Amino acid sequence: MYLIHVRIATPHNFVPPEQLSHLFLAQASSEDAIGHVSVHTTQPGTVTVGLFVATHSLLSAERAALEVATRAVSTEPTLDGCRVTSCSGALVGMFFDREAGFSGADGGRTMQLPDQASDE
Repeated sequence: MYLIHVRIATPHNFVPPEQLSHLFLAQASSEDAIGHVSVHTTQPGTVTVGLFVATHSLLSAERAALEVATRAVSTEPTLDGCRVTSCSGALVGMFFDREAGFSGADGGRTMQLPDQASDE
């Protein structure tokens, strides 16, 4: 399963509709293999849609996510004026650490920093 992030540019003063994730799921067919959708609106003017896609390769997962997002943006009236700006696999650190052969659970990314107020 791959996590694909689709970034969508939104019009000024855009308010994401409730259950936006369901609008994307409704556009998916069984061939798209979308298992779950999450929506994040952390930046003004941008919505990030995370699609979990169960396919055999990253490329096919990105293709499926892009097709679903394009259908949603072009057919859903509540997304009028929105456009897809990017679609790519999200990097999952632990997976890449394992692939690169790093030892340790997370390659040290979550290591606690030393207390700057002490000599330790």
